[in-house]
Amino acid sequence: MVLKEKSYSKQKLKNKILQAGYDGSTIQESGQSSNTLLSGALNFTQLQNGVSLHFANTYESSETVSSCEIADLISFNILFAGRLSFAINEQRYQFDATTSEKIFINIINGKQTFSRFLSLNNNLKKLNLCVSKAWLIQRCPHEQEKSLILSLFRDKHAVYELSCSEILKEQALQLCSINVNDSLKSQLFLEAQATLFISELLSLLKTRVARPVSSTKSYTTKPKRQFDKEVLPLLYCDFTVKQISNKLGTSESTMQRYFKQHFQMSVLEFIREKKLEKARRMLVIERKSIGEAAYYSGYKHVSNFVTAFKKQFAVTPRELLKQHEL
Repeated sequence: MVLKEKSYSKQKLKNKILQAGYDGSTIQESGQSSNTLLSGALNFTQLQNGVSLHFANTYESSETVSSCEIADLISFNILFAGRLSFAINEQRYQFDATTSEKIFINIINGKQTFSRFLSLNNNLKKLNLCVSKAWLIQRCPHEQEKSLILSLFRDKHAVYELSCSEILKEQALQLCSINVNDSLKSQLFLEAQATLFISELLSLLKTRVARPVSSTKSYTTKPKRQFDKEVLPLLYCDFTVKQISNKLGTSESTMQRYFKQHFQMSVLEFIREKKLEKARRMLVIERKSIGEAAYYSGYKHVSNFVTAFKKQFAVTPRELLKQHEL
């Protein structure tokens, strides 16, 4: 993949990330940094067959964290050189390819907060291929395969590591070396090779050759139905359950029964969970203070907010922020 080498300031890097489709991303620097955060070859490409491809061969010259939200996807990563550190919600991960290449897979179910950490004096070379959950499901010809894919998304997020065989390494390097131009032939060749590589990694993942990097909490996929979609716009209006049911034109008992059946929680518990998820985004992505997040979540006392937040996510707001800080 022939790319021009460039230098990226904070604004240029943010623009690059936004152009790649990561809306609402933020970049935070630690201490005094030079105007250049990183330099080298950096590319984000959305292929016509639905595969997102990201290649980096860069030198990181600052301690920087970039945060955003990602949702419903599988990310296949090959780290050829350098150190790669990132956080997903309350979990933080680090891979080091100083002695050998690393292959790891991130599975994201629903919207989750994601932070990527740049390290000072880090020469990084990596390839990332990403597909959505819907993209995979649409390509399952049989219910058995569909169920297998859905089982991969049983947790809010999971990270797996694969052994980097010489064959996988050569396939990844071939992907990086493809000369992409505007010709139909080069585009089709890149799409075919990317899809083939994803297919092989996915097969290894499904046959449980992959090793879980970190344990995650069990998470039951919750179906999306009409009531919960209609309740979402009312989250911050401080309505009672009766007032909400009246606005939705249904009885309180019917609405409560719906949420118990599909979410195993009451309407108020559902609203509280969504408010706390919003608070988590405000803390990590929008960089609001804990007090501000508590206020917008409807908590008059920060201590009550901290207690509810820890009960929901098993970490305090401050502990979560530490996972997404340099």
